Amino acid sequence: MVLLIQEARKLTLGRKIDVYVPHMVMAVLEQKGSHWLSSSRMLQYQAILREQDDVQLQTTSHLNPAEFLRSEVIEDELVHDCVEMIEQVYSSRQDLKDEPLDTADWELFTDGSSFVENGTRYAGYSVVTVFQVIEARALTPGTSAQKAEIIGLTRALILSTGRKVNIWTDSKYAFGVVHIHGALWRERGLLSSQGTAIKHQEEVVALLDAVHKPEQVAVMHVRGHQKEDGKIFRGNRLADAAAREAARQVWTQMALIPTRTNPANPYLQQPPRYSREDEKLAALLKANKNATGWYVTNTGQVVVPSWIMKAILVAEHNKSHWGAEALVKFLKSEIVSNRMLSLAKRVNAMCSVCLKNNPVVRKQIQLGRLQVGPEPGDYWQVDFSELPKAQGYKYLLVYVCTFSGWPEAFPCRTNQAKEVIKTLLKEIIPRFGVPLGLSSDRGPHFIAHIVQETAQMLNITWNLHTPWRPQSSGQVERMNQTLKIQIKKICQEGKIQWPQALPLALLRIRIKPRERIGVSPYEILYGKPYHASTMKGDPHVIGDQVVYYYVVSLHRILNALRGALQWNRPLSLENPVHDVQPGDQVYVKNWSTYPLRESWSSPHQVILTTYTAVKVAGMDSWIHYTRIKKAPTQWVSQAVTPTRLILRANYS
Repeated sequence: MVLLIQEARKLTLGRKIDVYVPHMVMAVLEQKGSHWLSSSRMLQYQAILREQDDVQLQTTSHLNPAEFLRSEVIEDELVHDCVEMIEQVYSSRQDLKDEPLDTADWELFTDGSSFVENGTRYAGYSVVTVFQVIEARALTPGTSAQKAEIIGLTRALILSTGRKVNIWTDSKYAFGVVHIHGALWRERGLLSSQGTAIKHQEEVVALLDAVHKPEQVAVMHVRGHQKEDGKIFRGNRLADAAAREAARQVWTQMALIPTRTNPANPYLQQPPRYSREDEKLAALLKANKNATGWYVTNTGQVVVPSWIMKAILVAEHNKSHWGAEALVKFLKSEIVSNRMLSLAKRVNAMCSVCLKNNPVVRKQIQLGRLQVGPEPGDYWQVDFSELPKAQGYKYLLVYVCTFSGWPEAFPCRTNQAKEVIKTLLKEIIPRFGVPLGLSSDRGPHFIAHIVQETAQMLNITWNLHTPWRPQSSGQVERMNQTLKIQIKKICQEGKIQWPQALPLALLRIRIKPRERIGVSPYEILYGKPYHASTMKGDPHVIGDQVVYYYVVSLHRILNALRGALQWNRPLSLENPVHDVQPGDQVYVKNWSTYPLRESWSSPHQVILTTYTAVKVAGMDSWIHYTRIKKAPTQWVSQAVTPTRLILRANYS
């Protein structure tokens, strides 16, 4: 509305503007505007809507004439009270007030403190009255100030259960959770407007639950760190001092270590139901029945039926989240059962907490290889590398022949698609011919429409690598690193800039023998070693001899080199390296750097698969198989007849 008024002034030229609105705009702006708007934005809106003589706001119940409709409501009669409606929609409790109650039983002040001393972040909260500290405790080291403020307000509400209370806090964030954002977050499933998870989810949910515990409650915001006198400011200063003092206390984590008992004790009061396999195990262990009918070995181990064993394993695993072998070893001193280890592995595989945090363990398999042509220059890997700006150049476009390892590098002023097209048409194709294929990452300069259209017109197969898998571009990535090292050394020795050092760096790499086959890219490409010095003698005679020996041995040398390359080349993949099929559920590896976040995201359904990657629902890019973990199947179906299906729980 403010923007429309500013545009309308261009037409009215200072004349009076009557603005008809269906809501109480000024009442909402004055009473609730500070909840969503900054101070500068509030002043701007107030100056335009209230301070200007040429603008007059009028509230009407009529609809906009542009909609060609008329309302049946009598003019000047409001359909609803805007301020009351905002309080009902956005407040976490319908009768929650932001002004003090006249009949409050007591008045509390809360605060949270978080600060760093000697490299350690200390945190604490406090709940106080004007004269005394009700509760003040230290929190886990590393707790943020926002989290401490929320915990402090939550404790104040819990301590006021069944009472009428006024609570003041100097945290705008905690005040906003109970008055503005909390109910909206809960409706969204604790998601922000961008669709991302909000911070401190558990604490926010606890606060929204605690706000319903008092009989009546009013939560007010007070400006912190004020030196003014008055009951509210004195209470806020006491809460701040108590929170900082509590944060300095040594935070201790108490651990209750119970006396070691047999984990089968809850089941030992009733006689067991042993199967034939359990009877055979008892006979094998020479166990004897006790008074309640349980088999007990000479070493005191209780023979437990398999159906009870699974329940025991689930309960014990949830206490420690140990691995299967460690859990079985821990329990075998007290109990024994058939298929104990396999059941423990299954329980471990079905634990959602372990699935989201434990690393995936795979057998070593042969990795796939990118396509390598039969001749030099058939297939290239390409990538951009960034270097310090020198002589107007900031980027380095690197090509690597996958057959010979021959590098080509071109300094570029930008890393745009036009640089890729220019080097391909002016450098690579005139010198090496039209390549059969190119491969790169999914950078915008490689997936650009002009690049892909050019490759299609030249009949060049352009392969795009799987995201978050730098090993797919391993050859060119390694060449980038090698080039930078050589350029750095040449620049330091010659006191020159990197565009001048680039040709010499390329020469060093081209004539260096490759470790696995013992020959250099230069020898693979030209069939002879690189001559670094001038030979003595008649140039014409020497030239004729060199040409003669070169021509005679060229065919033999090239065949030998290419034969060696063919034998040393890894075989292409013929089958998928994973066992995931479309429709399966998989966990996906998270790349977040937050240290205590889940390592694997919730299961996603697989839509498409290749030999080395999968595509899942809800994610745009392909995912390499090393970043997925197959979710366990809880139910197994078996078709008995065309119209009959049996479902079984998968415990094996």
